[in-house]
Amino acid sequence: MTLVKDLLRRRVPQVVAIYLGACWGIVEFVDFITQRFALSPHLIDLALVGPLLLLPSVILRMIGCPRRRSGFRRTSW
Repeated sequence: MTLVKDLLRRRVPQVVAIYLGACWGIVEFVDFITQRFALSPHLIDLALVGPLLLLPSVILRMIGCPRRRSGFRRTSW
C-alpha cells in the first residue's frame, strides 16, 4: 500500500483540516478579544504559533492510530 493511500485510509487529511479550521477559529476569537479589550497584539501571534507547533503531534497521533470499522483502537498500553 502506498503512503498516500495509507494516510487516506487513516483519515489524516480530514483530521488535519479540522484541526487547522479549529486553529483558525481560535486565532479569529483571540483577534476579536484583543481588539475588544485592548489586550496585547502578541496574543494573536501566540494563538497562531502555539497550535501550529502542535500540528506534527496531531499528525503523528493519527498515523499511529489504526482504524477499524468500529472506530479507533489503541496500539499500546
